[in-house]
Amino acid sequence: MTSRPPRLNSAGTSCKPASAAEPARVAGASTDAALNAQLALAAALLGKGQAASALSQLKRLQKTALKSGVMAAARVQLLIGQAHAAQGAHNDAMAAWVGALERVAGEPDITIEGCLLLGELHLEQGEAAQAYELIELGCGLAHGRPVAMRAHIDLAAALIALGELALARTALDVAHGQRAMVEHLPLHARLQQLYGVLAEASGDADRARGCFEAALHLQRQAGNAAGQAESLLALGRLALSAAEDDAAEQALQAALALAEQLSSPLLSRDARLALSGLFEARGDFVRATRHYVEYYQRQQRIAGQRRRRAVSNRRLAHIETRLKLLTSEIELWQLREESDAGRLRMRELQEAAYRDALTGVYNRRALNERLPELLAEAEIRQQPLSLLLIDFDHFKQINDRYSHAVGDMVLRAGATLFRDERRSVDLLARYGGEEFALLLPGAGLARARDAAERLRERVESFQWGTLEPGLAVTVSVGCAELAGGDSSDILFSRADLALYMAKRNGRNRVSVESGI
Repeated sequence: MTSRPPRLNSAGTSCKPASAAEPARVAGASTDAALNAQLALAAALLGKGQAASALSQLKRLQKTALKSGVMAAARVQLLIGQAHAAQGAHNDAMAAWVGALERVAGEPDITIEGCLLLGELHLEQGEAAQAYELIELGCGLAHGRPVAMRAHIDLAAALIALGELALARTALDVAHGQRAMVEHLPLHARLQQLYGVLAEASGDADRARGCFEAALHLQRQAGNAAGQAESLLALGRLALSAAEDDAAEQALQAALALAEQLSSPLLSRDARLALSGLFEARGDFVRATRHYVEYYQRQQRIAGQRRRRAVSNRRLAHIETRLKLLTSEIELWQLREESDAGRLRMRELQEAAYRDALTGVYNRRALNERLPELLAEAEIRQQPLSLLLIDFDHFKQINDRYSHAVGDMVLRAGATLFRDERRSVDLLARYGGEEFALLLPGAGLARARDAAERLRERVESFQWGTLEPGLAVTVSVGCAELAGGDSSDILFSRADLALYMAKRNGRNRVSVESGI
């Protein structure tokens, strides 16, 4: 039980006589303060990319930490693991983190940190499913704590690796809402970096570049060399995909220089591979080959390290099982306190998995899962069902002439118009880039054609100039009605054929598959 501090008199001195234990207590507090200062210094060295110096200092602190108790020893081990990871020694990192978790199993802060660090390491090694499981455990425990921002950023990174981009955006938005609680610049930079990854995946190169540049600026402010290298690498790849060779080379060479300075095999490997591709595209096969050989050698060393795992798979599996049990117990307690917030978060994440991040309507995943049910229901009830495929005319020209940002506004405004016109039983989904699908249960082809005409006219008459002067937008619509024996693929093929005819006949028109 913790002792109460002595009551002070008006002079600021203790009202009770000094005991024999007082000097020991003061000495203990002084030792703890000194240890905390040393740990903070080591963490700062890690943040600046000086992993070797941090590791040397942390190893000297191990004996002191053991005297201060298991919690202090576990904190030192976690930082030692981070130093090993920064140098590419993933096996040593994993051993240190597992040791820390074994030392203080069940302590929430260490458990959260251990879950996130192990998850990040799995992610770096391309093991996205294992990473997601561990990070999700840590994320659940982190609710309401400052570490929640980092946990949601890690969760987003794992979801991106799993291809769940809509869920990843939701996790990033949650982290963005928590940024006021955290002043850690590298974490804010990582948030921008992942927003850039999502923008690049959606084809918005301008937005991606802006996010990567913002991340680079924050990492430079923080003096985080590893973070700078990551942002430069992303900017270089982006420039390379846009055929901006000079900008790509400058960014990639800068990323490589930082990676070599940090002795980071992963960053160095990725930079070498990108530079090899750049020089090969230029026809400079000598430099392309040199960079590829360097890439291959680093890749082989990394693969060899993974084969020589310092922590046995059995031990790691045992620790991860214990983590799940411990986090389940802590989560039960947290859910009793915050059950409503927990359920709301889960509902939001589940809903986001079926929503298009840009427009808010259902996505293709939702359409693919719901469509067979609607087809079966129509067959059982002997009711008609029709499909509209809606495509924005000359959408690439809108992007090229006005920018991708204006193109995004067009898609969002169009989705709103479609939502306003649909019935409550209809299912609206974004089917592709500028293509939407509208399923009309209970509607035959004639009613579907009428609905399509209303949509077409609504889009044509909308005041698009309020979004961008001179902007005009139209859509073409293909209609098809479900016929006996149709599968979902056949129904879509027939609607797609009707859409093709609408485009071929001049666009801004409705075409029906049977010619009614």
